[in-house]
Amino acid sequence: MKKLKLTENLGGLREAKKICRLNAEAILEFNKCLVEGKGRKPLSKAQHILLYGPPGTGKTLLAQAMAKHAQGFFLNLNGKDFSIKINELFAGKAEDMESKIKSIFDIAISEAGGKAIIALIDEIDWMGNGGGELLSILDGTDDKYRTIFLVATTNNKDALITALLRPRRLSKKELISYPNNRELLEITKKVLEGYYQEKFKDHPQAFNNDTQTEFVNKFADKLHKLMTQTKYAVTYKELGIKSDKFDPNEGRTLFTGADVWRIV
Repeated sequence: MKKLKLTENLGGLREAKKICRLNAEAILEFNKCLVEGKGRKPLSKAQHILLYGPPGTGKTLLAQAMAKHAQGFFLNLNGKDFSIKINELFAGKAEDMESKIKSIFDIAISEAGGKAIIALIDEIDWMGNGGGELLSILDGTDDKYRTIFLVATTNNKDALITALLRPRRLSKKELISYPNNRELLEITKKVLEGYYQEKFKDHPQAFNNDTQTEFVNKFADKLHKLMTQTKYAVTYKELGIKSDKFDPNEGRTLFTGADVWRIV
């Protein structure tokens, strides 16, 4: 199978992109088996994934890129979508959390045309204890929902109920943290490319007729040097981030992809 690329418009996140690429390939294979039928099973099993970490670090963009490359039916949700609104409560029209979840996924199944469903639930921590209603879907105990693959994001993993994080549920957990210096340069170049496409692609004369490459090269290093000054650096230990992947005393700046967009 040809390797999928999740790098076109997303800088940094090398390890996370690898994990999401492998999952996208597994979902693609799952889709193929659904179409062909005959009881054929995929070679590798797609997993439900949790992307967690500080805001603005690319969790949602990564989840969307994975869904796009998996070529399934994309369901874009937010944990707030499942909350019960006060006006619904007083009007006597409020559904319980389980009913809301199942009605949303039932509609998705009917619209998906037999394809696998990649369900992004952004800010899943907003569901609170109601996240427990997802367990039967995540476990695969109800065959009706076996085509659903969940990608959840949160800024606060500690707010999730423990049951969601057990094996076979959100079993694949990836910390999406602040970029290191190399990743920040890559992100800066991607942002500048996007800015050029948006502002100057059809009007290059607006910026001295620079090509996209010339435009990016002119500003990327200058912006990167500004953002990586020592005064902006902080260690993982100071951030309170614990992971066996990082040296707690390693320093990095707190700029994210979202910050770079604002600066540009």
